[in-house]
Amino acid sequence: MSLVIDLRCLQDETYQKRDIGQHALNLLRHAPEPVTGIIDPALPPLPKDIAALTAELSPHAYIPGARLFLNPCPFGPNQAALSRLLTAPGVTKAACVYDFTPFDDQAAHLTDSAARLDYFTAMAWLKRYNMLLPISAATETRQRQLFGNRPSTVTGMAQSGQWQAASGEKVAAKAYAALLPKPALARGAKPRIAMLTPMPPEKTGIAKYSAACITELAKLAELEVFSGSAVSTLPYADGKYDAVLSVIGNSPLHERIYDNTLRWGSAALCHDARLMGLLHPRAAALASAELKREVTEQEIGTWTADESRREACFLGELAAAARPLIFHTRHSVALVRERFGITARYLPFAMQRQFSPMDKRAARAALGIPPEQKLVVSFGFLTPGKGIPEALAALLPLKGRMDIKLVFAGEDAAPDANFELLARELGVDDAVRIGTGFVPEAQYRLWLAAADAGLQLRAGQPGNISAALQDCIGAGLPTVASADLAENLSAPAYVKRVADVPNPAEIATALEEVLTPPANTEDQCRAYSAAHSMTVYAAKLLELLVP
Repeated sequence: MSLVIDLRCLQDETYQKRDIGQHALNLLRHAPEPVTGIIDPALPPLPKDIAALTAELSPHAYIPGARLFLNPCPFGPNQAALSRLLTAPGVTKAACVYDFTPFDDQAAHLTDSAARLDYFTAMAWLKRYNMLLPISAATETRQRQLFGNRPSTVTGMAQSGQWQAASGEKVAAKAYAALLPKPALARGAKPRIAMLTPMPPEKTGIAKYSAACITELAKLAELEVFSGSAVSTLPYADGKYDAVLSVIGNSPLHERIYDNTLRWGSAALCHDARLMGLLHPRAAALASAELKREVTEQEIGTWTADESRREACFLGELAAAARPLIFHTRHSVALVRERFGITARYLPFAMQRQFSPMDKRAARAALGIPPEQKLVVSFGFLTPGKGIPEALAALLPLKGRMDIKLVFAGEDAAPDANFELLARELGVDDAVRIGTGFVPEAQYRLWLAAADAGLQLRAGQPGNISAALQDCIGAGLPTVASADLAENLSAPAYVKRVADVPNPAEIATALEEVLTPPANTEDQCRAYSAAHSMTVYAAKLLELLVP
């Protein structure tokens, strides 16, 4: 069994030094297996000698693999924080019961609305426990009057260093012997998964990726997807799900999912190597905590303008809350381990699309591309961090040696950068098309079929993923790409690597190499697509979610 104990009462001195705290400490000391302890980060830290008795501490109740939950203080504040464990059908839940004095003498003990709400909420949650552990026969009698003939075992308890009925070891042994853990899943049943993520028609690569993942994951699990206004605390707190997966990206679109992950816990699939865009309102404070020095708002502005100068990754909060935290790059796994001491998990990025052979001539004709022209296509939103100025400069030596056209197929997300003006200044405006606007799926496939080569660059820090580059790989298209992007996707040999700091001369040489002569990519493409299929990905993801 996997044992979880609520230790919040040992963070509060009013409980810690009283009988309740002594009883809780005794149960912790004599636990039959390593314990995961639940704490509240808003309370004073757990004393070091008590923390040392646990295998790990969790700031929430999302604990994969939990089979047995013991609450030594079920009438303490904020019992709703435990709701995921208390509603989980596969977790055996036990609560120590001391007395019902506040209920029996409400005038003396429940003197304000807040106290009454806390107490009666705790009374309601007590019905969720499989086993009650009263400390005395008298308590058990009153418990049965209030809750009926529920399973219970009288244990005795500790009082200020001496035992009321038996030694501490015997009291703990009685409690643990009464608990029989149950399997989390019925044999042969599919696991139940809640997934919180943006979905189409949101114009984000993560929404498209999630949609592709859901198609395969739904074959393996009972899957419920929450998106947009449906994102709330309820899926996180509902124990009917064997796992909850939060999909996190670097934009405000993920704010509610991120906040709920921190509060309630979940597995988290993080698509980005940094979360500065998502957490920008708190960026300076978070960076200061991560780097252990003061980071000013001015410095944050500098990082925003030039990603290559960014020092913080802003992943610390998520790393502490996620169970587990999953990345698509080994770089991010290593960074989180080094910077925050957290072991994240690596899951290779999967193919979102399968590409059937298309007639190249027909595709070029449909797009108005002359048969003899060398067509290079770069896919995705146009932003300053994608090496566009260097790509334009690389065209200058190439256009003197061949009839070439570079098309940026996607929306211009940085009109202030004025890439068209730069193209004119460089004298390559006749050889480039800056942005096509949003590219529908059918047209996207036409560009992939028509192209002679792809170009996917990314300036800035390592740890990035490019779904567009993987589409080029899946279409068997020889491509020039930044080394970091290529390595993070384990790209095959027909992807030519160039330096992560874009260099026009190097880009020009690499493009010329992939354009002449044309490469036979069919065998490598087939092998890569099979190894990185979404079917394989979904199965590996489920293994991480339901250990």
